[in-house]
Amino acid sequence: LSACLPALKRAGAFKVLNVSSGLGSCSLAAHTRRAFGNIAATDLAYRSSKAALNMATALAALELGESHPQSCVVAFDPGWVATDM
Repeated sequence: LSACLPALKRAGAFKVLNVSSGLGSCSLAAHTRRAFGNIAATDLAYRSSKAALNMATALAALELGESHPQSCVVAFDPGWVATDM
């Protein structure tokens, strides 16, 4: 995302949509004994990467929102997706 920031700042209106996961929520992980049912608390790499994506999205939204109020920067959780992970 940081590589795209200069181009986005020069653009008019734009949309940045990041596919994240609730598993990256620090708030949910901190306030539930066993967050998300059978998902192991040891999924550190996946959860950490999604938490980092959530933070990068939030900071980009703050930075770009002031100069481009007509634009949109969001992260969303599509819900459970059956994959071979």
